[in-house]
Amino acid sequence: MNFKMTKIAAAVAMAMAANGAYALSVTSVQIADTINATTNALGTDGREGAFRFGNINTTTYTGASLWFGDLNGGMINMSGGAPLQFTSGFSFAGADFQPFNAKVNGGVVVPGSGAITWSTSAAADAAAVGTVLSGSDLIISNFDWAGYYVGANFNFAQSPDAAPNVLNFIKTGSDEYAFRLSFQHDITTADDPSQSYTTQTARWVLEGTISTAAPIPEASTYGMMLAGLGLVGAVVARRRRSV
Repeated sequence: MNFKMTKIAAAVAMAMAANGAYALSVTSVQIADTINATTNALGTDGREGAFRFGNINTTTYTGASLWFGDLNGGMINMSGGAPLQFTSGFSFAGADFQPFNAKVNGGVVVPGSGAITWSTSAAADAAAVGTVLSGSDLIISNFDWAGYYVGANFNFAQSPDAAPNVLNFIKTGSDEYAFRLSFQHDITTADDPSQSYTTQTARWVLEGTISTAAPIPEASTYGMMLAGLGLVGAVVARRRRSV
């Protein structure tokens, strides 16, 4: 019987390993010029991101407001609390537009907001340094994002309306990656009481680096663990009845 239980435990462990048992949580995000948009490879092109009310060509960035260099270099707040604002280094209609990591409701920054819940897949964790990964290997569950427009003296909600499109994702170290992604937010009356920009769609491109931390079990892993424990318990119960 002990041999049978050992086989069951081994089978559960193998199933967990085959399924990709862990995802790694992202602990920091750095906005930086890391990927050349023309070659889609590691390298610099003088751009860290772009913003536009309208479509953005993610290769040429034609017509978009760009930022580059070290003007906005900084760690995006990952631990909650007061949002960490950074200056973007670009202007819109002649006035500064400053994106920052927080949630905004009716022009007011929501206290304690700023959650960025990102993780990397088990496949990304297992990949060799230098691997060009799939966009699906960067899992973005939550992304609080906003922008303060000096020209209107107003904070605009900018969080993605749908899951961001990960354009590039490359492993650069054992727990480090370069990314480039795009997303959009439709500005509503609630976002802009002045209605100056209502019905406009704000589109973004961001690139930089991320770092990951200790592994966290994926939901499917918990299910396998519970199923395995239930199976072992059933075997033990059956053994007791037969004694």
